[in-house]
Amino acid sequence: LDPNLGVVKSMIKQLEKSKIRITAHQHAI
Repeated sequence: LDPNLGVVKSMIKQLEKSKIRITAHQHAI
């Protein structure tokens, strides 16, 4: 396995979390 793959996956998870926060914030308004 490419060691960078884990880093990319963790970055994608963080992006998904931030997207969820943004959409939740927009719904709250």
